[in-house]
Amino acid sequence: MTRRPIRLPRQRHQNKRRGTLFHYYMVYLFLSSVIMMTAGMCLHALLKADRVDTQNMARLHALQLLERSLRISSATGTFSMNGTSLQFMAGEQTTTWEVDNSLVRRTVRSDSEVIGRDRFVFEKGTTVYFEVDEGLVRCRIVDPPVMPDNHQPADDQLTSVEIVVARRSLKEASP
Repeated sequence: MTRRPIRLPRQRHQNKRRGTLFHYYMVYLFLSSVIMMTAGMCLHALLKADRVDTQNMARLHALQLLERSLRISSATGTFSMNGTSLQFMAGEQTTTWEVDNSLVRRTVRSDSEVIGRDRFVFEKGTTVYFEVDEGLVRCRIVDPPVMPDNHQPADDQLTSVEIVVARRSLKEASP
């Protein structure tokens, strides 16, 4: 019987690299988390910009409709101002404009029945008011201040839109 020689285990050269795979995984996780965090921040900024753009578009649309309706109302008949409401009268038809904080209502009546109603809604805190001055009807819309309530904004920080409708008399209209 032949005996096999007893072999002693060799020292492996891999002992020096033991545990390095863990470091590779940690670097991989770190880089992945940085990329995901950057993508999340970009997505958040994109969604916020889209929301702000949608709000601005809705505001501009309401302004455009308000201006068009005010010009149509003022094109015919005479007007009068009663407190916060403005009335345009043309024959049997009366168009009443009422302001309630940041909401403007337009009601068209013929005799006593309501023909049509419109609402123009602006951001909470917006100030809307009508002024009548020498044949001019002004509708001024002032946006709410960006600063908190306990701070007073400077006048140049307030954003306002003014719609002016001129009513000419018959003498001015004829050449």
